[in-house]
Amino acid sequence: MEFISLCGPVDDNRKSSVPSTIFCGFTDAFDSFREEEREQVSQPNRKTEERDRDDNSIALDECYDNSDDSTVVSDSGASVLSIDYDGAEEVVKEGDKADLSDIDDHDDDSTVTSEVDPAQDELNDPKKVKEAEEQEQKAQESAIQMKRTPSYRQVEKLESNDSSKLEEKLSNSGKVAQSMKLYGNPSAESKRKSMLKNLKNNIAKHGRYSVEVGATLRDLGRFHESCGQYDVSLTLFEEALDIFSTKYGDHDKSVVDMQICLARVQDRIGNDSMALKWYSKALFMIVDSADDTDLDACDIRVAVSKIIQEKGFHKEAIKELKMALKGYRQTHGDEHVTVAETVDLIADYYTDSGNHGKANNVRGELVKLRVALHGNKSSEVADALKKWAMCHEDLDDLSNALKIMKQSYVMFHDVEGSDGINAEETLEQIGFLYSKMGRAEKAIKAHTSVALTRKNRYGDQSVELAASYLILGRAYMDDNNPERGLKALNRAMTCYGKANEENNNHIAELMETLHTIGELHLKTKDAKKAVKTFQKEKSVRKKYMEYDQLGIAATYASLGVAHSKCKQVDEAKEAFIEALQIYDRLDGRKTSFAETLYACGKAFQVGDDEDRAFLCYKEAAQIFMANGYNDDHLPMKETTMRLLELGLNDLTSLVPSLRCQLLDGESQKIEF
Repeated sequence: MEFISLCGPVDDNRKSSVPSTIFCGFTDAFDSFREEEREQVSQPNRKTEERDRDDNSIALDECYDNSDDSTVVSDSGASVLSIDYDGAEEVVKEGDKADLSDIDDHDDDSTVTSEVDPAQDELNDPKKVKEAEEQEQKAQESAIQMKRTPSYRQVEKLESNDSSKLEEKLSNSGKVAQSMKLYGNPSAESKRKSMLKNLKNNIAKHGRYSVEVGATLRDLGRFHESCGQYDVSLTLFEEALDIFSTKYGDHDKSVVDMQICLARVQDRIGNDSMALKWYSKALFMIVDSADDTDLDACDIRVAVSKIIQEKGFHKEAIKELKMALKGYRQTHGDEHVTVAETVDLIADYYTDSGNHGKANNVRGELVKLRVALHGNKSSEVADALKKWAMCHEDLDDLSNALKIMKQSYVMFHDVEGSDGINAEETLEQIGFLYSKMGRAEKAIKAHTSVALTRKNRYGDQSVELAASYLILGRAYMDDNNPERGLKALNRAMTCYGKANEENNNHIAELMETLHTIGELHLKTKDAKKAVKTFQKEKSVRKKYMEYDQLGIAATYASLGVAHSKCKQVDEAKEAFIEALQIYDRLDGRKTSFAETLYACGKAFQVGDDEDRAFLCYKEAAQIFMANGYNDDHLPMKETTMRLLELGLNDLTSLVPSLRCQLLDGESQKIEF
């Protein structure tokens, strides 16, 4: 079992002495989090080139009808504009002013609480912060002074050694230019040679540690960064930083620029810890000599927010963005593209943190801002409307979500045309909204239009069209039209099967479609076909998708339901236990575990074993309670209804518990 660090290796010799309060008290929390965070990596089983194709073919023909039924989506299908868009009136009109004042509040409630070292409290004391900064400044000035005044012999030795080392490093950089030739960019070689020639001339004319040499090293570093050779660019940026720091001192803009370059490259190679340290040094120097509203400081805060947001520190990331937004607004005013992009990012972070209410408010103001910047008919406004609609959907405000999504679609349609990618994707979202609202007929019209567009763009055997067929199959199931649904799903299987022939790249989509076919058989009460379908899915997943254990668990659970419908109680119990064991091992006793236990209870009830059914229902209800659910949660409500039917007199006798007798046996009790 292999584990990797998401932050990359850390150079302990490069410790930042910047006060951690510079990033809203986050730095220490990030470092402690980084030490604990690990990602388990398991590689999927792949076919080896030596195997014969016949041995690896996935025989699914028996589970679905693979005849080419082109009647699912024909050229006479629903027109893109045949859908009712009466509700697509303008939500925001040109001239409406965006109010960004609420976005500058500082009372954010984060869904993530980062644990900070108690010593961090000392850094919140302004006096102690000032003392720490003064001590840090004295230490830096002392180090700079020592660095600026080496003896003549030391300088001579350094120049001799460092020049030879630098030439050795740069001699290897020719590989980049050679690779550029191979990729059709021969100008990279001439550009590199010209810069190297300039470097040698500057060394000869001005000396190894001259500002001119530093500037050339900086330009070379940027060149190699643009070519993707980050190791070389890091070396060159560090060389340039040493020169600029020695000549100008650490507060000079050229020094800060190099620190930002080093941070950016470390970020690109995934070394988050070093990126944060370089960003913090640069920000400290900027704030010390200017203020928080400096544009470079704002840009750094945006970059830092992206790093810490990916680690789940939503509150800290939003704070950094708000400080950046304050600087951008003071410099550019509200109606500026950079301000709009920052507001967009803040809304994204609110959504990621689960604070859909604040995200929705921010999105509404962003739409006004986009209209002011781009006019009332543009792709930027359409995209802002689409995201705003998705916020309403997150809040279960489906009516307003549909209204705004329609306006987004109409705008994309007017700007890009009916076959534009954005118009297509937005129309698909409209179809999903109709499905959520129980309006299956409207959903089918929307998804049929999307399928026609994809068929024309990608071809009738494409995986893009297969995805539309899968969605259409589910929409027809919702519309109680299983015959049409099965035809659509069969077409999806054919397309995915064709794409999957060479390397199994689309086996996940293939199994998702097969699983949906099994669900359709359950819905049409054809339990024997459902059993056959889920058994095939199980065998394929276990052979080719062992890495997706939760997917295998879901297949076992569905197989248990199918056996139960066939009154095969023992087989159902066996399948449910397999699913419960996987959920217990990988996900814990949460919602999926409780729902599977409830389904197992229904199987026992089919077999007239009411005592065991009652126990499964009771334990499922207690697990729902342990996870914070009550009767407002539909699965919990259904479970308690079953218990009442079987003779439970007092629902208050249920207490939160994680006990499961099927797995734990008679003795173990886990209660709250």
